[in-house]
Amino acid sequence: MRVFNLLPVRPLEGALTTIQSVGDSQKALMQVLAPLQGNLHRSRSCARECNCFRGHSASVLSVAFSPDGQTIVSGSSDKTIRLWDLQGNPIGEPFRGHSAYVWSVAFSPDGQTIVSGSSDKTIRLWDLQGNPIGEPFRGHSDYVGSVAFSPDGQTIVSGSEDQTIRLWDLQGNPIGEPFRGHSDYVRSVAFSPDGQTIVSGSSDKTIRLWDLQGNPIGEPFRGHSAYVW
Repeated sequence: MRVFNLLPVRPLEGALTTIQSVGDSQKALMQVLAPLQGNLHRSRSCARECNCFRGHSASVLSVAFSPDGQTIVSGSSDKTIRLWDLQGNPIGEPFRGHSAYVWSVAFSPDGQTIVSGSSDKTIRLWDLQGNPIGEPFRGHSDYVGSVAFSPDGQTIVSGSEDQTIRLWDLQGNPIGEPFRGHSDYVRSVAFSPDGQTIVSGSSDKTIRLWDLQGNPIGEPFRGHSAYVW
């Protein structure tokens, strides 16, 4: 894996299995790398150093910055979620509650809540002390591979290996019917900045746009020759 910017700096090299999510700090683009060894790596855009965040006992599958850029959340195949400061120190104890891999994590826009999606087919909300908020969201029939908050923080979108996308309110109630159109695992979902459109990427090698009622917008985007993560 090589990380480049416009400055003449040396590349960072190393094994990388997945980058599920990244965020921007106020003053510098920061990228979070999640290697198979279970380490979390942070590099500034100057690419002068790479710190290892150690604490998970298995692969790190998802990472995200808090909105203020001061905290990182990670999800792992060790079934836990962890918070970190920017020096790589774990904050508090691991969040425990999922019974299988944690594939996706994200902060709410106000930075006070974390959402997670898991191979246990559920979605969970957490406060920053690692306490679950309410009951798990149930509705997908297979792995939940991607989750995201809407820009106003009132809605969650999820993508699953059951080939569907779902919207949820913060109490875990599904909003409308599942979005159907992909023919394979929905690996990535995100809201548009205005919150009116959803984009999804799938193992069927396509990207799709959707309105909030689950109607596809236009034709699938085709061009990748393998999974869209």
